[in-house]
Amino acid sequence: MRKFLIRLAIPAMLGFACLPLFAAEDCPENQYRTPIGGCYPVWYGQTENGGYYTIAIPEGWMPDKGLVIWNHGLQTYLGDDMLDLLAAGLLGDETASDVNVADEGEVEPEPGLGAVAAIVLSQGYAMAASSYLQTGWAVFDSHLANGELYEKFLEIAADFGPGPPDPLYLLGGSLGGIVSLRDIEEDLIPQPDGALLLCGAVAGSENWRNAYDLRMIAETVCAGDGQTAFPTPWYEIPALGREIDWIRELDSCTALSGRIAADNKHDELQREIDDLRARKEVEDNLLRELDLQQRIGRREAEQRLVIETWKQVSSNRQVDNYERIQRLAPTRSAVMFTVGMFYGTFLMPRLIQEPGKLDGLNPFHNVAVDYGDEQVNQRITRSIGLPAARRALARNYTPSGAVGDTRIVSIHTSKDGIVSVENQSTLQSLVAPEQLSVGVIAESAPSHCDFRESEVIAAWDLLQDWVEGGSRPDVADMQDECRAVVARAEAGDFPNDWDRAPDNELHSGNRCRYAPDFVIGPQVQLYPREEQAGSAGSNIYDAATGVISVGEAEVTLDDGKTILAFELAPSDPANLIFSPRNIEQVGAANESWQHRAFVDRQFRFYLPDLSVRNDPNLADRLFNVYMRVTDDLRFEFLDFE
Repeated sequence: MRKFLIRLAIPAMLGFACLPLFAAEDCPENQYRTPIGGCYPVWYGQTENGGYYTIAIPEGWMPDKGLVIWNHGLQTYLGDDMLDLLAAGLLGDETASDVNVADEGEVEPEPGLGAVAAIVLSQGYAMAASSYLQTGWAVFDSHLANGELYEKFLEIAADFGPGPPDPLYLLGGSLGGIVSLRDIEEDLIPQPDGALLLCGAVAGSENWRNAYDLRMIAETVCAGDGQTAFPTPWYEIPALGREIDWIRELDSCTALSGRIAADNKHDELQREIDDLRARKEVEDNLLRELDLQQRIGRREAEQRLVIETWKQVSSNRQVDNYERIQRLAPTRSAVMFTVGMFYGTFLMPRLIQEPGKLDGLNPFHNVAVDYGDEQVNQRITRSIGLPAARRALARNYTPSGAVGDTRIVSIHTSKDGIVSVENQSTLQSLVAPEQLSVGVIAESAPSHCDFRESEVIAAWDLLQDWVEGGSRPDVADMQDECRAVVARAEAGDFPNDWDRAPDNELHSGNRCRYAPDFVIGPQVQLYPREEQAGSAGSNIYDAATGVISVGEAEVTLDDGKTILAFELAPSDPANLIFSPRNIEQVGAANESWQHRAFVDRQFRFYLPDLSVRNDPNLADRLFNVYMRVTDDLRFEFLDFE
């Protein structure tokens, strides 16, 4: 049973299609089979730059029936193998290290059209999807892939009738949310009439800072017990196959496998409680109502027991480690913690190192971040991210809000620990209210994209009504429409008895969970970088002599860390290279972690709050300066802000 629970949980959180799939009828080879039935003529192929495409066009389609482009979620460099690897590693499967490297980093051919394709195609729309050109954080050139996808669609659709498809919609889930926003803002496809975003990573690259903080916090906590060694250095791509050792070490630190099983059971009980409460709401017999309340109470007691049992069978060290990490970097569940850690440990180095992405530029900067835990603050790896690298990541991609006339409906599950609901706050701050409607699904248990089908169809129907001249929907409209969708499904108004649920799932509160009163948090980042603290020492640049005076710098020497004061005198002014002189030890590194000039593990030197002397034009300004320590122990200027 434990094996089943672990294998079930990880794919459930990583199946970025966002919705469950159902059995479907067989289709001829040249037709697309939708998840819940229906066959449509399909074209597969590859565009000039390497992106695979899937295009489905219903019989009798004409351009005025419109086109819907589906933007899928994140595909890891191992594809579906990653799911099996993590589960097998936690289960102690000795064959798990046999990683198939043949397709490592390759995008998947024949991309799917999403789990609502059956509804969209049955409404007469054509659909198209791209594999993108990259795995992982594929937003660097996803807009190029979708531009080529649209041109390929026009080429194929020319046989169905003249002119471009109208209307044009985008559907995007998870990573596909930010992909859709880039499509809208880059203008490589025509201006979409509407876009439906499902648990979208719409804050863009800001989400990676949370992955970085989670990884660094967990590494620090686990290293503190002396039993866990994460891949180092953190910014280099680990060897393929290191995933198995890593997940087992993480399990040793946090009792992760047991906690996943406990969380799964806890969430299963929560779903039963929700069903029982929904029954109780409509029950008019007092005895049956009391029986339902007793059954609820028994399941709530069992929920408490499964977590307590995990604590009892795990060591105090493991429990303390897991709970400490969750306190400092909440991910809401053990499965989401596992996924977030995989991103931070294996996908983040690829984001930094891969040539089509940042090509060696490190954008992650935490020198002055206060993590709220003294031991973590003292021990955590501090990294210097150059401003140019941060700008490069922001360009790929942080949305601007320039969405033109596109109407956007964006829905999110409330307890998503992979792509947090706070992403919607970023979207609301950028897009004009008249162009955007955000709805949040109130979850009783954490999930990533675990929408009810009726909730997604309701949002899709309302988006179409809005584009066609109706009023902008709000969250209450989404809840009302969702209930109407359930009623239609129960009346058989969908193909193949779509959404026909068991009796215990039909009561209000289960099929439709839009929450008009839900308050979205103000920011995505757990530890915002905008509040960087100033330097404890006095750092001064003398414009007359070109000498930099460094008041306090934390430096690692052979016998440990120490605090030094020194000057940097220009030794090669043409190349902005300085030599240290007048070096003096002024303190011990363990006195405080904060507010100092700092040399990181990549031998970059961060000099915060540098003031300028003997230049009246710069007298009132402060600068953060970034340099590189060369092999001959000189300092080369790199960047400033």
